[in-house]
Amino acid sequence: MSFVVTVKQFNGSPERPAQADKNGNFPVYLESHNGQLPERARVLAGTVAHRAGMEINKIYLVSVVETGEGEYGKTYRHSIIGEISTVEFAISQGKFAPGKVTKEVSARTEVLTSVGEEVEEDNF
Repeated sequence: MSFVVTVKQFNGSPERPAQADKNGNFPVYLESHNGQLPERARVLAGTVAHRAGMEINKIYLVSVVETGEGEYGKTYRHSIIGEISTVEFAISQGKFAPGKVTKEVSARTEVLTSVGEEVEEDNF
């Protein structure tokens, strides 16, 4: 699903301030305007945000897809659908559908789900 987000600089906490990654980019925080982003989908590594084309204080329409489980919990893929100007955002505020994270499904998962219990695990 899509979220309307403003990209903010992530500062961390007083006990653990944010640090630049190996490429010198600081993490960013995605402030959602049309729904609650999952906690692990709100903060992006600086290099990931930079490669996606995100800039601080700009507003974007972003697709967020849950891609599975990682070492620290659920993982997400963020894709920019487009940039939204401040005027467009002000005019459209309240018209955006509530945001919802979709879950990525692999072809193998779809096959197992559709076949169900007919397939024995040791034969797949």
